[in-house]
Amino acid sequence: MSFLPMPSLMNLTNPLAQLLDNGNLVVRESNSSEFVCQSFDYPTDTLLPGMKLGWDLRIGLNRNLTSWRTKDDPSPGSYIFSMDLQGPGPQLTLWFGSAKKWISGPLLDVSGFTNTPELSTLNGFTNWYKISRDVVYYRFGTGNPNSLSRWRVNQFGKVERLLWNESISMWNLVLNLPKSQCDEYSPCGPYGLCDLNSSPVCSCLQGFRPKSQQEWDQRDASSGCVRVTALDCKNRIDGFMNVTHASLPDTALATFHDTISLDQCRQKCLTNCSCTGYASADIYGSGCVIWVSELVGVGTVSYGGRDVYVRLASADLAFIAHHQLEKDIRGDDELELPQLQWSTVMAATRNFAAENILGKGGFGPVYKGKLEGGKEIAVKRLSRNSTQGVDEFKNEVILIAKLQHRNLVRLLGYCIHGEERMLIYVLNINWLSLGYGLSLG
Repeated sequence: MSFLPMPSLMNLTNPLAQLLDNGNLVVRESNSSEFVCQSFDYPTDTLLPGMKLGWDLRIGLNRNLTSWRTKDDPSPGSYIFSMDLQGPGPQLTLWFGSAKKWISGPLLDVSGFTNTPELSTLNGFTNWYKISRDVVYYRFGTGNPNSLSRWRVNQFGKVERLLWNESISMWNLVLNLPKSQCDEYSPCGPYGLCDLNSSPVCSCLQGFRPKSQQEWDQRDASSGCVRVTALDCKNRIDGFMNVTHASLPDTALATFHDTISLDQCRQKCLTNCSCTGYASADIYGSGCVIWVSELVGVGTVSYGGRDVYVRLASADLAFIAHHQLEKDIRGDDELELPQLQWSTVMAATRNFAAENILGKGGFGPVYKGKLEGGKEIAVKRLSRNSTQGVDEFKNEVILIAKLQHRNLVRLLGYCIHGEERMLIYVLNINWLSLGYGLSLG
C-alpha cells in the first residue's frame, strides 16, 4: 500500500505514522487524534473489518478492491470490486476491465442487496450500509473480536469471504462470488433465463426466442433472446408475465418509485412505451422498480427472489395461458421432467470415468457428475438387461418423480440413448446412505 502525495501531508509540522490494532496505517500530527491520511482509504485486494467499500462523494474518493496480477505479483490485476452508484440503489459490482462480471443486486431495503441474501445470513458476521448525500459505503464486522475475517478479490475474478482457522493456521473459504454460472453477470444474455436445475442452464423467457439459434445450439447464449411478437403500446393491449422466485435484472438503467403500489407500478409501465418490466422494490411489496431497457440477468433462485413482471404482447400472453390450461386439464400425468442429451451426460460424467463411480447395485452403476452450470448430479446408469421399452421407461420415471419423499434425493431428469436408460438425480451427500435412491423396475 502506498499513499498518494498530498498537500496536507506536506504541511504537517510533526507527522506521526501509526499502525493501529485493526490494521489501519494512519498519519497524523503527533499532538492530534485526527487522521490526515489512512491506509483504509486505499485498499488493495483486501477488505478488513471496519474498512469501507464505497464512495466519499465530498472528495470523490472511491474505495474499491483491485486483484493482484498473479499470486506472486501484487501489481494491479484485471478485476475491480467496487460500489456502483448507477441505478435506483447502490450495488456491489465485480468488474473485468469495463465489463461487469457479477452484481449483488441493488440495496433497496433493510434486507440487504437483493440478489445476494447470503451476505445477510452468514452466522458470525454483521453488515453495515450507509447511504447519504455525502457517502455511500458498505462495511462488515464479526461478532467475536478475536475472529479474523476478510474479503478478497483474487486474480481469477472471484470475490472471497475468508475466515481464519487458528487450529490449522489457514484461511477457510466462507463465501465465493460468483457462486455459479447463473450467478455471473448476464450468462444468458438479454431476456434469457438462467436455471441451474436445467440443462443447458440457459433458456429464453416465455414470449421470447433465441436471437441466434446457431449460437445457442453451440451452447453460446450470450446474444440472448428477442421477442416473438412485437409490443403494441399504441393500443395499450400489452400485458405482463410473472417470473417468480427470480433474481432482479440489472437495475443500472432502471427507475425507482418508492411511494406507489405494485398496481400503480403496472399502470405506469403500461403508459411508458419504453418500459420492459417492473418488480416490487422491497420485500414487503411497497414501491417498485421499472425497467426501460433490456432485461439482463434474470435467473431462478432457490432462496429468496422476487416476482419480476415482464412485458409481453397480448398474443404471446394468450398462447402462454392456453398452454398452461392444456397442462392443467391433462393433470399430473403430464408431469414434466427434462430429458437430458446424451452428450450432456457424457460431458458431466467425463465419459463415465471409473473414478466417478459412487457405487454399484443390481440396477447398474451410479456415477457422480457436474453439469455445465456447476450443479452436481448423480447418474444412475441402468442395466442394459432391462427389457423395458421407451414408453414404459418414461412412465416409470414419472411414477418415481411423484413418489419422491422429501428426505430422498431429488430426481432431476432422465436420458435415453439407444439401449441406454439413465436417471439423473441431484447429488446428495447422503446418497450412499440412501442406497442410491429409488431403484427402477
